[in-house]
Amino acid sequence: STSAEAASAQAAAATAQQQLSALEQEHASLVPAFRAQLAGCHEQLQAQGAARAQLEQQAAARAHAMAAFDREMEAHAPHAQPVVPLGQFRALQLELSELLERHAAAQSHQVALLQQIEFKEAAAAA
Repeated sequence: STSAEAASAQAAAATAQQQLSALEQEHASLVPAFRAQLAGCHEQLQAQGAARAQLEQQAAARAHAMAAFDREMEAHAPHAQPVVPLGQFRALQLELSELLERHAAAQSHQVALLQQIEFKEAAAAA
């Protein structure tokens, strides 16, 4: 009976070893995909950061141009109505700030995903 138990334990150990090998192979095959996904996320984040900086530059340039235009209008016709109604200008300002907020939210979501992937990869490597 002892030799039967030993044989059974040996068979269980061999099965466990096979399962471990299979898991190690599966993990090894997943790592390159994770790395590629990670690199893709990094690139996307950089592109989004650049796009955001560009949007902010455009907003600043637009505000600067509007201020200069207002000064010019004021100089030429101190009592005239502004060419762009203030309400319309405020709506445009609001739209731009909402766009920037949405962009920032999307970017922080991507950062969170990236951190999750890095955490999983680190855990898998450990």
